[in-house]
Amino acid sequence: SAALAVLLFPVFTLYLFLKALGYSKIQQMQREFGATGPTAEEEFTTFEEVESTPKTAAKTEDVPMEPLELPETKTEPHKKDKQAPRPSNPYEEFFEDGKS
Repeated sequence: SAALAVLLFPVFTLYLFLKALGYSKIQQMQREFGATGPTAEEEFTTFEEVESTPKTAAKTEDVPMEPLELPETKTEPHKKDKQAPRPSNPYEEFFEDGKS
């Protein structure tokens, strides 16, 4: 990595130097031709402010909200599941101690 750094340092330095020269040349050309950035008058645009109300506000002002009535459902009490027999495992025979 040290050899790579030594080889690429001149290339990187040349790139930064040419970039700096390019930026200075562009600024010089802008000064010559009078191109400047936006002034305070050009920065803002005129607009008309429009008053708006949210859609939900219009509904709540006209009609009062009533709570929803939930339908009655018949629910059966949970029955405690009795332990169901375990399904047979085909691999249990490998772990039995000679019992069949």
